[in-house]
Amino acid sequence: MQVITDAKELEKHTYIKTRNPNIFPKRERLGLAQRMMNEASDLVADLMEANDLLITDPEEREQRFRVQRSALRNCRKLIHHIELAHDILSGLGDDAFAYWSRLAAGVKNQTAAWYKKDKERAAKIDAQTSRR
Repeated sequence: MQVITDAKELEKHTYIKTRNPNIFPKRERLGLAQRMMNEASDLVADLMEANDLLITDPEEREQRFRVQRSALRNCRKLIHHIELAHDILSGLGDDAFAYWSRLAAGVKNQTAAWYKKDKERAAKIDAQTSRR
C-alpha cells in the first residue's frame, strides 16, 4: 500500500532530521526529538497492523478502524511537533519544514481516505449480510 510506503519514508526522514545535531541539539534529543521518532514509528506500525486486519471479519474490522484512528492521531501529533520544531529550533529552515510537513500531511490524508473507504466498504458488507 502506498500509504505504508510513504509512512516509512516519513519515518526515515524524521529519524534523519531528529538525529541531526544542527537541527536538534543534544538537549532536545530526549524530549521533542524522541517524541517525534516515537510518533513516526508508531504511525508505521499502526498502518501495517491495520493492513493485516480483515475488514470482512467483524471483530478484526473494529480493531482495524481503531488502529487507523490511532495512525491519524499519530500523524496529527507529528505534524504539530514538526511545526513546534520549526518555531523553536533555529536549524530547521522554511524549505526543510515545508517538505517534512508535506510528507506528514500526505500520509495523514491517505490514511483518512483509507479509513473513509473502509467505512464505506464495511457498510456495503453489512447491507449485503442483512439482506440474506
